[in-house]
Amino acid sequence: MIFSRKCRTATALVLVTLGCLCSAVATAQMLPFGKDGKKGMKSAANNEIIVPAKYDDIKSLANGWLEVQLDGKFGYLSGEGKEIIAPKYEAVQLYSNGMAEIKLNGKLGILDNKGKEVIAPKYDEIRVGADGSAEVKVGGKVGFVDNKGKEIVPPKYDGVKPGKNRSEVQLGGKIGYVNPDGKEIVPPKFDAVKFFTNGRAEVKLANKIGYYSTDGAEILPAEFDDVKFLEGVSRIEAKKAGKVGYYTFKGEEIIAPKYESVRFFPDNRAIVSLAKKEGVVLIGKPVKELLPTKFDKIAEFRGPMIVAQLGSKTSFFTNEAVEYADIADAGNGFIRAKKTDKYGFLNKDGKEVVVCKYDSAGTFVEGLALVRLAGKLGFVAPDGVEKSAPLYDSLSNLSGGFATMKRDGKWGFLTADGKELVEPKYESADIFMEGLAKVGAGGKFGYVDVTGKEFIPLQYEAAERFTKEGVAKVKVGGKEVMIDKMGKEKQ
Repeated sequence: MIFSRKCRTATALVLVTLGCLCSAVATAQMLPFGKDGKKGMKSAANNEIIVPAKYDDIKSLANGWLEVQLDGKFGYLSGEGKEIIAPKYEAVQLYSNGMAEIKLNGKLGILDNKGKEVIAPKYDEIRVGADGSAEVKVGGKVGFVDNKGKEIVPPKYDGVKPGKNRSEVQLGGKIGYVNPDGKEIVPPKFDAVKFFTNGRAEVKLANKIGYYSTDGAEILPAEFDDVKFLEGVSRIEAKKAGKVGYYTFKGEEIIAPKYESVRFFPDNRAIVSLAKKEGVVLIGKPVKELLPTKFDKIAEFRGPMIVAQLGSKTSFFTNEAVEYADIADAGNGFIRAKKTDKYGFLNKDGKEVVVCKYDSAGTFVEGLALVRLAGKLGFVAPDGVEKSAPLYDSLSNLSGGFATMKRDGKWGFLTADGKELVEPKYESADIFMEGLAKVGAGGKFGYVDVTGKEFIPLQYEAAERFTKEGVAKVKVGGKEVMIDKMGKEKQ
């Protein structure tokens, strides 16, 4: 709302309108007359009474109106003698827009150009704006009234500095702002307010910084030493007492200002430092401390794991702060983990899916991993189920769904579900190729098929694996020959 000073003469203001000119002409054709101590107006042409003699005083004004007085009260008549403002006010002052300031019982109000009270006479001072709204004052306090007389803001401020889009208000030596509707968008409790084009206002109180949105919402309280809006990552960095915190653009706390530095990572984890020590927090509602700030260095994030160093010791932590001595990729999205000299497996979220109870562990191949316990080997699945208990002296990884195993000095075969396809009875065994696996005993070699049947008898002095072409080199009678998968010699 924009306020302007009242423009008026000592008695009345000239209205430069056609209607006013007509009134002025009409008034010029009237003459005052008196009767029984009262005054009125009559026609200069025929002495016809236009205004009855009922007023204590009557005066013609430059705008063609008549100012009347009755029992110490003032009012106004048109140039034709029609009562526009009844004589009931202690004082009346006309404005250039046809409105009038009135005084009743020592209080001021405003009438429109038809004599209707648009602002009731209850204020000590009134300053009308170009749009008809007004700044009003009562008891030394300032408020706002719209052009229909509605009190938008009760008189409660010490002062006002009008502006185009917002007005500065003062209270108790502090400043704030209201919008054109009188809504308080920045409360008057700050030493300084600076508006920006991005819909935010910086506020200062005792050299501390805060922020408000231009619609009146507090973003940050005025308690920070420095504030930066990081547009690229949509975060606010706020510093207080040498500590840094982070907030959303709406002022929601991401990390409280209690750390010396913060490094954010895409997975919602952040490395924080305090007193030259580092820790890790997980961003959320609320923020969760994953590791306290007691480590010399948070070296890296390795998948779901946190690599932390304290002195010469390197440890690996999950988001639940479970500590491991070592980790390695175990394939298929799993992690091999060592805890108190025992091995197990974690999933991609860092959850221990295979308990760390084995002396050693391999990687997942075809869905199973080799594990060793008390010198024996077996298979474990990703869900922790032992497909084959650690019973074997030697055990290969699965290949094509089968593994070679050794127990009590003899070799056999296991299936992927841990069943013994061929019990340990051979002196040697090889992996399956083209559906056949080489086995040996008593210095002779042959082949078993995937059902465990000895498909080609142990009759060769030496033998090799079958190739992709379905042939294998064997030695028989001191001669090397090629055989097909049926055991027939190839010419």
